[in-house]
Amino acid sequence: MLIEKKVVAVPPGTDVLDLGAKIQAQAMRSGLARAKEVFIVADGALWIWNLIEDRFRQATKTLDFYHGSEHLWSLAHHLHPHSPELAADWIRPLLHQLRYTPQHRVIHTLEELLAGHPADPFIHREVNYFQNHRNHLNYADLAARNSPIGSGSMESACGQFQDRLKRRGQFWSPPGLAHMLAIDVAVKNDTLQFLWN
Repeated sequence: MLIEKKVVAVPPGTDVLDLGAKIQAQAMRSGLARAKEVFIVADGALWIWNLIEDRFRQATKTLDFYHGSEHLWSLAHHLHPHSPELAADWIRPLLHQLRYTPQHRVIHTLEELLAGHPADPFIHREVNYFQNHRNHLNYADLAARNSPIGSGSMESACGQFQDRLKRRGQFWSPPGLAHMLAIDVAVKNDTLQFLWN
Protein backbone atom coordinates (compact mmCIF):
# COMPACT_ATOMS: atom_id res chain seq x y z
CA MET A 1 0.00 0.00 0.00
CA LEU A 2 1.35 3.40 -0.93
CA ILE A 3 1.08 5.46 2.25
CA GLU A 4 3.27 8.40 1.35
CA LYS A 5 4.33 9.86 -1.97
CA LYS A 6 7.22 12.25 -2.55
CA VAL A 7 8.22 13.63 -5.92
CA VAL A 8 11.33 14.84 -7.69
CA ALA A 9 11.17 16.92 -10.86
CA VAL A 10 13.84 18.56 -12.97
CA PRO A 11 13.68 20.68 -16.11
CA PRO A 12 14.36 19.15 -19.54
CA GLY A 13 18.05 18.90 -20.32
CA THR A 14 19.05 18.18 -16.72
CA ASP A 15 22.06 15.87 -16.59
CA VAL A 16 21.14 12.32 -15.58
CA LEU A 17 23.74 12.39 -12.79
CA ASP A 18 22.07 15.48 -11.32
CA LEU A 19 18.67 13.81 -11.53
CA GLY A 20 20.07 10.72 -9.83
CA ALA A 21 21.52 12.82 -7.02
CA LYS A 22 18.16 14.55 -6.47
CA ILE A 23 16.27 11.25 -6.42
CA GLN A 24 18.75 9.72 -3.98
CA ALA A 25 18.63 12.79 -1.72
CA GLN A 26 14.81 12.66 -1.62
CA ALA A 27 14.93 8.92 -0.93
CA MET A 28 17.31 9.53 1.97
CA ARG A 29 15.00 12.22 3.38
CA SER A 30 12.15 9.72 3.09
CA GLY A 31 13.97 7.02 5.08
CA LEU A 32 16.03 5.07 2.55
CA ALA A 33 18.81 4.45 5.09
CA ARG A 34 16.33 2.83 7.51
CA ALA A 35 14.44 0.77 4.94
CA LYS A 36 14.54 -3.01 5.34
CA GLU A 37 13.93 -3.41 1.62
CA VAL A 38 13.80 -0.98 -1.29
CA PHE A 39 11.72 -1.60 -4.41
CA ILE A 40 12.18 0.24 -7.67
CA VAL A 41 9.79 -0.04 -10.61
CA ALA A 42 10.77 1.63 -13.87
CA ASP A 43 10.13 1.47 -17.58
CA GLY A 44 12.74 0.01 -19.92
CA ALA A 45 14.75 3.12 -20.80
CA LEU A 46 18.45 2.28 -20.61
CA TRP A 47 19.42 5.58 -18.95
CA ILE A 48 16.97 4.89 -16.09
CA TRP A 49 18.47 1.47 -15.42
CA ASN A 50 21.98 2.92 -15.48
CA LEU A 51 20.87 5.52 -12.94
CA ILE A 52 19.25 2.83 -10.75
CA GLU A 53 22.37 0.68 -10.87
CA ASP A 54 24.52 3.68 -9.95
CA ARG A 55 22.37 4.97 -7.07
CA PHE A 56 20.27 2.03 -5.84
CA ARG A 57 22.28 -1.10 -6.61
CA GLN A 58 20.91 -3.12 -3.66
CA ALA A 59 17.24 -2.41 -4.41
CA THR A 60 14.80 -4.99 -5.74
CA LYS A 61 14.44 -3.76 -9.31
CA THR A 62 11.37 -4.41 -11.46
CA LEU A 63 10.47 -3.60 -15.04
CA ASP A 64 7.05 -1.96 -15.06
CA PHE A 65 4.64 -4.73 -16.02
CA TYR A 66 2.67 -2.49 -18.38
CA HIS A 67 5.82 -1.54 -20.31
CA GLY A 68 6.82 -5.19 -20.57
CA SER A 69 3.37 -6.13 -21.84
CA GLU A 70 3.54 -3.29 -24.39
CA HIS A 71 6.63 -4.90 -25.87
CA LEU A 72 4.86 -8.24 -26.08
CA TRP A 73 1.91 -6.56 -27.81
CA SER A 74 4.28 -4.92 -30.32
CA LEU A 75 5.66 -8.35 -31.09
CA ALA A 76 2.17 -9.83 -31.41
CA HIS A 77 1.15 -7.15 -33.92
CA HIS A 78 4.42 -7.64 -35.81
CA LEU A 79 3.75 -11.37 -36.13
CA HIS A 80 0.05 -10.93 -36.99
CA PRO A 81 -0.23 -7.48 -38.63
CA HIS A 82 -3.57 -8.15 -40.31
CA SER A 83 -5.35 -10.06 -37.56
CA PRO A 84 -5.96 -8.52 -34.13
CA GLU A 85 -7.64 -11.78 -33.11
CA LEU A 86 -4.56 -13.89 -33.92
CA ALA A 87 -2.33 -11.33 -32.17
CA ALA A 88 -4.52 -11.56 -29.05
CA ASP A 89 -4.50 -15.37 -29.19
CA TRP A 90 -0.70 -15.38 -29.54
CA ILE A 91 -0.05 -12.97 -26.69
CA ARG A 92 -2.49 -14.38 -24.10
CA PRO A 93 -0.21 -17.24 -22.92
CA LEU A 94 2.85 -14.98 -22.98
CA LEU A 95 1.19 -12.38 -20.78
CA HIS A 96 0.28 -15.19 -18.38
CA GLN A 97 3.88 -16.43 -18.42
CA LEU A 98 5.18 -12.91 -17.82
CA ARG A 99 2.84 -12.24 -14.89
CA TYR A 100 2.46 -15.59 -13.15
CA THR A 101 5.33 -17.97 -13.95
CA PRO A 102 9.01 -17.95 -13.03
CA GLN A 103 10.82 -15.07 -14.67
CA HIS A 104 12.69 -16.93 -17.38
CA ARG A 105 9.80 -18.88 -18.91
CA VAL A 106 8.62 -16.00 -21.10
CA ILE A 107 12.23 -15.36 -22.15
CA HIS A 108 12.64 -19.02 -23.16
CA THR A 109 9.44 -18.79 -25.21
CA LEU A 110 10.71 -15.64 -26.93
CA GLU A 111 14.12 -17.19 -27.58
CA GLU A 112 12.39 -20.13 -29.27
CA LEU A 113 10.49 -17.63 -31.43
CA LEU A 114 13.78 -15.93 -32.36
CA ALA A 115 15.33 -19.30 -33.28
CA GLY A 116 12.54 -19.68 -35.84
CA HIS A 117 13.05 -16.13 -37.20
CA PRO A 118 16.80 -15.46 -36.80
CA ALA A 119 16.94 -12.80 -39.54
CA ASP A 120 14.03 -10.67 -38.28
CA PRO A 121 15.54 -7.53 -36.66
CA PHE A 122 12.28 -6.56 -34.92
CA ILE A 123 11.98 -9.93 -33.17
CA HIS A 124 15.68 -9.81 -32.30
CA ARG A 125 15.26 -6.36 -30.72
CA GLU A 126 12.22 -7.36 -28.65
CA VAL A 127 13.79 -10.60 -27.43
CA ASN A 128 16.94 -8.66 -26.53
CA TYR A 129 14.77 -6.23 -24.54
CA PHE A 130 13.48 -9.05 -22.33
CA GLN A 131 16.91 -10.69 -22.07
CA ASN A 132 18.32 -7.38 -20.80
CA HIS A 133 15.58 -7.27 -18.15
CA ARG A 134 15.89 -10.94 -17.19
CA ASN A 135 16.45 -10.04 -13.52
CA HIS A 136 13.62 -7.50 -13.43
CA LEU A 137 10.65 -9.77 -14.22
CA ASN A 138 9.83 -11.38 -10.86
CA TYR A 139 6.17 -10.29 -10.92
CA ALA A 140 4.63 -13.37 -9.29
CA ASP A 141 7.10 -13.23 -6.39
CA LEU A 142 6.65 -9.48 -5.94
CA ALA A 143 2.85 -9.65 -6.04
CA ALA A 144 2.90 -12.44 -3.44
CA ARG A 145 4.89 -10.08 -1.19
CA ASN A 146 2.43 -7.20 -1.83
CA SER A 147 5.16 -5.30 -3.64
CA PRO A 148 4.55 -3.01 -6.61
CA ILE A 149 4.84 -4.31 -10.17
CA GLY A 150 3.70 -1.14 -11.93
CA SER A 151 4.82 2.46 -12.11
CA GLY A 152 1.32 3.96 -12.29
CA SER A 153 1.92 6.22 -9.29
CA MET A 154 4.97 7.76 -10.96
CA GLU A 155 3.20 8.06 -14.31
CA SER A 156 0.36 9.86 -12.51
CA ALA A 157 2.79 12.31 -10.93
CA CYS A 158 4.32 13.06 -14.34
CA GLY A 159 0.84 13.71 -15.71
CA GLN A 160 0.13 16.14 -12.87
CA PHE A 161 3.28 18.12 -13.62
CA GLN A 162 2.45 18.21 -17.31
CA ASP A 163 -1.14 19.29 -16.65
CA ARG A 164 0.15 22.17 -14.53
CA LEU A 165 3.15 23.29 -16.57
CA LYS A 166 2.47 22.34 -20.21
CA ARG A 167 -0.92 23.88 -20.84
CA ARG A 168 -1.79 25.44 -24.15
CA GLY A 169 -0.31 28.90 -24.46
CA GLN A 170 2.17 28.48 -21.62
CA PHE A 171 5.79 29.23 -22.33
CA TRP A 172 8.58 29.07 -19.77
CA SER A 173 12.12 30.32 -19.88
CA PRO A 174 14.53 27.63 -18.61
CA PRO A 175 15.11 29.47 -15.29
CA GLY A 176 11.38 30.17 -14.94
CA LEU A 177 10.52 26.49 -15.47
CA ALA A 178 13.15 25.45 -12.91
CA HIS A 179 11.64 27.84 -10.35
CA MET A 180 8.07 26.68 -11.07
CA LEU A 181 9.12 23.04 -10.75
CA ALA A 182 10.80 23.78 -7.41
CA ILE A 183 7.61 25.38 -6.10
CA ASP A 184 5.39 22.59 -7.44
CA VAL A 185 7.65 19.90 -5.92
CA ALA A 186 7.65 21.75 -2.58
CA VAL A 187 3.85 21.91 -2.59
CA LYS A 188 3.49 18.21 -3.49
CA ASN A 189 6.07 17.18 -0.86
CA ASP A 190 4.61 19.50 1.79
CA THR A 191 7.91 21.38 2.16
CA LEU A 192 6.90 24.76 0.77
CA GLN A 193 7.68 26.49 4.06
CA PHE A 194 11.36 25.55 3.69
CA LEU A 195 11.71 27.47 0.42
CA TRP A 196 11.36 30.78 2.26
CA ASN A 197 13.88 30.10 5.04
